[in-house]
Amino acid sequence: MWQLIGVFRLAAMSVVLIIGVILSFFIVIMSQKVFHWILSRWYRILLLLVGVRVKQIGEPSSDSILVVANHISWADILVIGSRLPIAFLAMKEVERWPVIGPLSARAGTLFIERGKGAPKAIDEVTASLRKSNGVVIFPEGRTSDGAVVKRFHPRIFESAIRAGTAVIPVSLIYRDSKTLPFKPSRISFAAAPDFFQSVWKTACGPTIEAELRFFPEIDGIPERQDLSKAAHRTISEYVNLTLGSS
Repeated sequence: MWQLIGVFRLAAMSVVLIIGVILSFFIVIMSQKVFHWILSRWYRILLLLVGVRVKQIGEPSSDSILVVANHISWADILVIGSRLPIAFLAMKEVERWPVIGPLSARAGTLFIERGKGAPKAIDEVTASLRKSNGVVIFPEGRTSDGAVVKRFHPRIFESAIRAGTAVIPVSLIYRDSKTLPFKPSRISFAAAPDFFQSVWKTACGPTIEAELRFFPEIDGIPERQDLSKAAHRTISEYVNLTLGSS
């Protein structure tokens, strides 16, 4: 039965993706505010259709700040973007993706070449923050299964220090059910490392809860190592506590 539901969900998503293609032809004439409003609703509809319900805890203090999150799934961008009008740091190949590429570029996504990494990323993020344009980064550098938060790479935190902006830690937790012990969600790349397999597995099952928690901003830390550790500690302690008692 779940496979049949998955087929219907993906068919409905295809319609919404086609709408996204049509939307991409008009983005150049939209104001940034209108575009972000439309994009956030588009993200919400896609999540709803694939079977993901977002539970938001807390409110971001600003959308023109460096947002730091743990990284679990392809859905992370949709979950955060559905609640916060903000750009992301992504690899250059994402810019060439149909539908997602043009929409991401219009949303202000910062694309970096794989292998050229940190120096260019730091410069790009710093320039964006100085213009009061917020950016989301995933400083683990790769996805996890959601059970633990991997070490954060501190170099990218130099952007916030250079721009004189604070950092907002954000935690992401996906739950397929409330049963114990916690098991990695089927939406994670740990459960299905291939993108299309992950989307299919997500669609073929009960609704997944995506918990998105915004923490108070971290400011006044002049060293990137210390700033990175403070953000990691905030997120990892909450994830450990929540999954240990959920």
